[in-house]
Amino acid sequence: MMIFDSIKDIYISNNKPKTWEHVQEVAETAVWLAEKYGLEQEKVKIAALLHDVSAIMSPQEMYDIAVSRNMYVDPAEEKYHFLFIYYDCSLHHYRRARMAAAGDSDGNLFCSVPSSLRSTRSI
Repeated sequence: MMIFDSIKDIYISNNKPKTWEHVQEVAETAVWLAEKYGLEQEKVKIAALLHDVSAIMSPQEMYDIAVSRNMYVDPAEEKYHFLFIYYDCSLHHYRRARMAAAGDSDGNLFCSVPSSLRSTRSI
């Protein structure tokens, strides 16, 4: 199974067909930009397809991952975990910046990516 099929299966098997449609549209634009700026199109496409993969997770799972990784959790998110769904995208960069400022510079972007999709091989 190709990686693109695996990514599609993640969204579809978790009942997220609209998210799958959205990430495909984002991937089209991302690949166009990659071509324009001389970037590796396959890597860019994979990143675009995975940019909303946390949609398959419950708010509790998002919270548990944030806590286990010592990520910043807003007091409102601490009290109401469902806010992770709404704040996940908007606070993503803020959390990453806080992690970097706190010395977490491991660059691990795979906290919510299923292990079956993780790879250290070059694409």
